[in-house]
Amino acid sequence: MGKPIATKRLFEESFIGMTPADRALVAALQVQTTIEGGYPVAFHSWRPELVWPALVNHPAVFDEAGKPLTIVEAEARLVVEHTKDHVKVQLAPQTNGQQVAVTKVGNGYEFILFSQQQRVVAEALSGGLTAPVSEKGRLEQLLERVQCFKIVMKHDDAEAVCQPANPQVVALLTPKGQGLSMELKCQPTNEDEPRCNPGVGAALVLGKIDGKSVRFQRDLDAERANLDHLFDLPAFANPSMVNSSSPVSSIASS
Repeated sequence: MGKPIATKRLFEESFIGMTPADRALVAALQVQTTIEGGYPVAFHSWRPELVWPALVNHPAVFDEAGKPLTIVEAEARLVVEHTKDHVKVQLAPQTNGQQVAVTKVGNGYEFILFSQQQRVVAEALSGGLTAPVSEKGRLEQLLERVQCFKIVMKHDDAEAVCQPANPQVVALLTPKGQGLSMELKCQPTNEDEPRCNPGVGAALVLGKIDGKSVRFQRDLDAERANLDHLFDLPAFANPSMVNSSSPVSSIASS
């Protein structure tokens, strides 16, 4: 974690060592000037349509507590639900007139950047669209012409954005003095980040499969069971092998 820097300085100065990812963030800054008491006052703010895409590939995004955040871009969807008598089409998520929709998910944020064409369609579908089953064919023809949204069925929608996470517990070894320091963690998405304490924390984490954002559903009970299994192994029979101040120790004793 570096030192806090005022947005004014970011906007007006250049810094040595700034990476392309940093510069993409700075490019999302804008300034507005108003007159107060006869003097100009500048207000700096972030342009949402630029700052959220810039955060996706940034290697150092943290919350106020210093924990890493995952930022992913998702697709806007038209969700089609079939009932006995009707066919309903609903935009997911709603734009609420905004260009960017942001949702807090697990260890980070998921955002959708709506194009101008998508916002026009979203305004027309603000309350959803319901048609009788007899008009199903005409509605499907209409949806085929809406190329700017992903079309999903209601029963498939959850599967399209959520996958089971990996509950396996892994040992992370790092040099410490004349020996090694060990942490037991879960890597729900099978990537290096995020790393979670087994059995605790957010049940949903964000990751990617084939470049597409995916929600991973953690099985916290399975993670705790895998952790308990590790502590039943002979290598963990000696309590001195586990650092008493580590999250692993507090989980094992709970």
